[in-house]
Amino acid sequence: MRVVSKRTLREFWGNHAQAQAPLENWHDVIASRHWRGLDDLKHFFSRSVDGVGGRRYVFNIGDNFRLIAQINFAFQVAYVKFVGTHKEYDRIKDISSI
Repeated sequence: MRVVSKRTLREFWGNHAQAQAPLENWHDVIASRHWRGLDDLKHFFSRSVDGVGGRRYVFNIGDNFRLIAQINFAFQVAYVKFVGTHKEYDRIKDISSI
């Protein structure tokens, strides 16, 4: 799968150095496989991923961060829409606006 917006990840870990290793790991795992849907994601990521509608998936990254990706499984593209702390994630009112 192709991941769009790795720059978003780099910018985030530039401000949160402890997020670099888990975000790089997430990117490498997502990019190295062909994913068929949420069941595949859940099989690999277990409780660390949830579908939230609009082809958006929320991943727990490490203990402190969340990532929202919009994934098109047919085209094998994941768009990083948001990376933030749990507190920043909790302030999102409308996930479809991300």
